Parts: sequence; structure tokens; C-alpha cells
Amino acid sequence: MKKEEIIRRCYGGMKERHGVETIILFHVGDSFEAYFDDAETITRITEVPRFKMTAAGIPAIRISDAALEECRNRLLDAGCKVCVSEVRGYPAATFSKSMKQIRKRADELVLIAAAIGPWTLLVVAVLIIGTLKCCLTTDSDSIDESINKSPGIVAHVMVLDSTDNGFRVVYATAEPVTDERFAEICDRPGILEGFENLKRKAPEHFGGNLLETDICDFALYAYRFPIDKDVRIHNIFVAGKEKMDFYVRNNPDLPGCATWMHHGTEQGNQYLNADDINHCIPNGRRIYRYWKCRYLLQTSDTDERFSHFTEEERLY
Repeated sequence: MKKEEIIRRCYGGMKERHGVETIILFHVGDSFEAYFDDAETITRITEVPRFKMTAAGIPAIRISDAALEECRNRLLDAGCKVCVSEVRGYPAATFSKSMKQIRKRADELVLIAAAIGPWTLLVVAVLIIGTLKCCLTTDSDSIDESINKSPGIVAHVMVLDSTDNGFRVVYATAEPVTDERFAEICDRPGILEGFENLKRKAPEHFGGNLLETDICDFALYAYRFPIDKDVRIHNIFVAGKEKMDFYVRNNPDLPGCATWMHHGTEQGNQYLNADDINHCIPNGRRIYRYWKCRYLLQTSDTDERFSHFTEEERLY
């Protein structure tokens, strides 16, 4: 089977299973690849360069294993649904390679049996059967046994003080999971209890006043707050009318700046992404992001309590 045919079949099958709007990342060797419209979408959002694959000229992108998390977070931040296929290589090629390895090992065992004598044939047969079982059987009852895994948003947790100001904490699965595992995680009593504890204890920790609490300080507290090993924080957004209004104050350096926030799009609102929360801030860095603002105004090193986008840039 030609490579382009394998790609088309795998791509079409995954789209049929997860929906045409889902971006599919295939694990190929030590990197991840996306094809056709998915490749174009990833290039547009993350600026990963696109190239043509095979003689058929299939549009494709390639992401290293080290860059996968950042790329996936940027896609999720942009509102995309992402599925990561954990099978290494193209399925047909992978199966063919596995069968070649099985045949090679079987041949080796037969040669050994012939050298030792006919009385060892029974032992060799047992070893061959054991090898085939190890290579070909799977535990079909396990809810984790699937090549179709993707990260999922577990909950949006509103952590507010008595004035209804604070933060919206978005929790996601720590790793790509199957649909069945995702449902099991969302229903764990310990996770739901952890969310309620965070909502109660965080305002107490910050003296009952989340209106003036810095998002980086809150992120460090939430990062260290125990919930469950299978979930982690994906985003933190400023929440509450008074607190959100900090980020549509007049900006004298930005002519025509927006002076009100649409609470549907939250454009201009301050937030943090998964990399900030789980890596940068725990290591002592402070960073502040502003939702859906143009590139040069997306981040700052201090809490800038003014508008970061203009009325012409408003998304509505």
C-alpha cells in the first residue's frame, strides 16, 4: 500500500471517529504529523512551517515530541479540539514491521531447535506461541487500550471572593486519554471534592480579597493545591466584573483602545496558559497574558491594568 493511501485512510478514519473539526496529530517515529486541512490550521495558529509530502503533494506539518505540548496548548487556546494518536508510525507499515519481526524471531527459534535436536521442537513450539501472544494480544477490557486519545477539559472552576471577583480555573486531563477514561476522571468524587476545597480555601488564603490578588500568586497557589494526579490546570482567567474591568481601562499609548469588555469573547481579559502555570511560574518567572490581543500586546512582565486592544480589533 502506498504511503499517500495509508495517510488518506488513517486521516479519513480518524475524522470519521472524532469529527471533521478535530485536529488529528499522528505519532510518527519521534515526532507528530498532521495532514491536509489540519496542517493548514496548525500553520495558521502556531506558524509551524507546512510542507508537501509524497508525490501526491499532501499538505503536512511535523512537530517534535518536545514541542507537542506547547503546540497542543496553543491549539486548545484558539478553541480547537485536538486528538493525539499514540500509535507510532503509519498503521499498515507498523503492522507489517511487527509481522516481519515475529517471523524473524520464529526463524531464529527453529534454527536453534534444529541445532540442538528434535526433542526440543516441543519447547520451541511453546516459545513461538508465547511470542505470538505477547505481540498480538491486547486487553480489550481496559478503558485505556485505544490508539484514539486526546486531552479533555474536565471543569471550569469559579474561585470567587465575597464580592464575586476572582479567577476561573480551567482543569484538563494531564495526558491524552480515551473517551471512557475521560468520563471516569470527570466523575471521580475526589476531584469534585478538590474543586470545592479550592473554591473555599483560596479566598481564605488571600485574606478574603481576590479582587487585588495577582494572577501569578494565585496560579502558584492553585498549582500546589492537591486535586488529582490525572488532572492539571490548563488555563486561569481573571473573573468578576470589577476585576475584568481592570483590563479595559484607558491606555494612553494605544489610540482608539477598547474601554469595555464583551464577556462572551473575554477579549483583552488577563489569563495564563498551561506552560505558564505548570512550568514558568513554579520556577520563579512572572508572566501576564491578554486574551485574543495582537501579538505585540499579548504578554507583559507586570500586571498592566489597562486595555490591550482597539475597537477596530474587537472580535464581537
